[in-house]
Formats: sequence, structure tokens, C-alpha cells
Amino acid sequence: MQNFNAGFLANILLLAGCDYPADQQALQPRDAVENPKPPLPPAIVSPLEGALTEEPPSYEVGIATAVADHKHAKEKCAEKSAAERKACETEADAAHELAVSELDDLRGNQE
Repeated sequence: MQNFNAGFLANILLLAGCDYPADQQALQPRDAVENPKPPLPPAIVSPLEGALTEEPPSYEVGIATAVADHKHAKEKCAEKSAAERKACETEADAAHELAVSELDDLRGNQE
């Protein structure tokens, strides 16, 4: 135990005597200070350009979107009073049927 305490104390005194750099540049490796990396070039296609397409979504994406919209509308209807709820649900169901029928031309294998 005495050796452990002596070694621990020696390490603490050794570290306490170290002089740490005051600025952040001294903390970086020498290569980074002497040869800084050039900034990255801009993207060839911006993220927004790649996301905006004129093509309609695939059938699967369209159906999933229609189902999610229908579920969200039904949840909004559930918050209404009983009299308003029935009309709201009928409207949501009609909107869902319309959205699904508009996707029929995207469906594959229509033999």
C-alpha cells in the first residue's frame, strides 16, 4: 500500500509540473497546424435539388401516404363532438377513397 501511495503521489506531482498550452492551436497535431486541409468543395447537386422531382411517387409510397393522411384525419375527427365526428369521418373516408383511386394508374401488373 505504501508503494501505491508513493507512486500515486509521484504521478500527481509529475502531472502538476506539466505546462499545458494556453491556446487551442497548440493542442492540434503539428500537421494540422502547418498544413491545414482545404475546405470541402460544394456539392454537385444540392440536397434540395435532388429531393424535388417532377415524377409522381411510386404506388407504394402513394398508398402509404394516403393511409397516413387518412389515419391523421381520423385522429382529428376523434377529438370532435359526436355530431361533428360522423360528418368528419365520412369526409375523411371520401378523401381517402379519392386519393387511392388517383393512384390506380401507378399500380404495376394490371393484366
